Amino acid sequence: MTVSIEGPAGQDWKGELRGRTELSDGSISLTVEGTDGTAICGDECQTIPVDSQSTLSATVIRVESTTGVVVPVTAISSDASGNTSVTLINGSSQDVEILASANGLAVISGIDSGERLLLIGTKASP
Repeated sequence: MTVSIEGPAGQDWKGELRGRTELSDGSISLTVEGTDGTAICGDECQTIPVDSQSTLSATVIRVESTTGVVVPVTAISSDASGNTSVTLINGSSQDVEILASANGLAVISGIDSGERLLLIGTKASP
């Protein structure tokens, strides 16, 4: 899981969750490291006060693993009912299910890996 911590001077430190321990009082202690395996605060650790307890704001981003065929979102069409499909290189339509999407890409099911698709606005080959 990805973790983002706001440092005391507003820094944005990114890292990975490496461990989780439930404490006797019911709270949870998380072990976090920087993405390269070092301290999440990197060269800015000295900005954290050590003469008292420090409280820093953290966000844990949990993303479930998704498997499927990755296609550009511009290859996916949807109809008025919300059904999604792609157009194969021969011009035929194939229904698909969008499992996840981000940054202009979508993970879909319903076609085989390696299938050639048309992007919206292109024409089928004869």
